Amino acid sequence: RNWYLFAIGMPIGTYALYKLTKEHGGFYLLQRCFSKMADIYRDHVSEPLESIYQEIFTKTGRIDVTDRKARTDTIESLKRMIRSWLEEYFPKMPLEEKIERAETMDISLIEERFEESIKH
Repeated sequence: RNWYLFAIGMPIGTYALYKLTKEHGGFYLLQRCFSKMADIYRDHVSEPLESIYQEIFTKTGRIDVTDRKARTDTIESLKRMIRSWLEEYFPKMPLEEKIERAETMDISLIEERFEESIKH
């Protein structure tokens, strides 16, 4: 039924195998294949299983892989966005309250405004 795939694929596969083994020999091909399989095993099997084991069965739990500087930058950016949003939507709010809400990252007003916009 799919004889044409075999008829096209067999010569191409044979030629590719010939080119890979001609220059460096079969040992090079085996070495490259083993190296790639080892990389795939390590990235997709070994490391995830090790991480799951560590999270479930050890006291250390999940390793924190987040970058401390990136986290700090994100928090500061969120504070600036909240302050900017408050200035835009609540211009008559006292400055101290805006700063306090931004520093505590209080998004209750944003949530209320969003709920209102969904209703209408």
